[in-house]
Amino acid sequence: SGGPFSPTCQPCWHAFWRALGTREGVPGVLVGMIGMLVGVVGTVGMVSTMVGNMAVMVGMLVGVVGSSVGILVASVGTVGAMVGMVGMLVGMVGSSVGWVGMLVVMVGMVGSLVGAVGNMVGMVGMLVGADSTMIGIFGGRILTWLKCCHAPLTLLLLQCKC
Repeated sequence: SGGPFSPTCQPCWHAFWRALGTREGVPGVLVGMIGMLVGVVGTVGMVSTMVGNMAVMVGMLVGVVGSSVGILVASVGTVGAMVGMVGMLVGMVGSSVGWVGMLVVMVGMVGSLVGAVGNMVGMVGMLVGADSTMIGIFGGRILTWLKCCHAPLTLLLLQCKC
């Protein structure tokens, strides 16, 4: 008796919606935090991309310099030919460093993609957390206007005796 504003009726709605908001809001915030962590991984991927690009450039330069030295010194004579072979080897090593750098760049690009997805997941999670928290805060106030005493199924679920 007394409708939605009776002392026995009103606290049930408040408790129900507060519990709902907490239950839904906490996972959303957790998903947001996990997304931010994945975003940090993506940032590391971007840094590794930059490092890989630098390694590619250094490797290519070493390769070009080594090859040029090898060709120049090879024209001098027999000793020059030996030094030229060493120069060629240096050039080959520089080229392999360049290839490794390119692999690092690819890994960095994958990391960047993962980071972008993680940031999106984090934003969605934060939105879910914020929305459900707002439902928990305002839901109870809005639904106290409803006549809960005339909804037997709702009363049974909420264990609200009016």
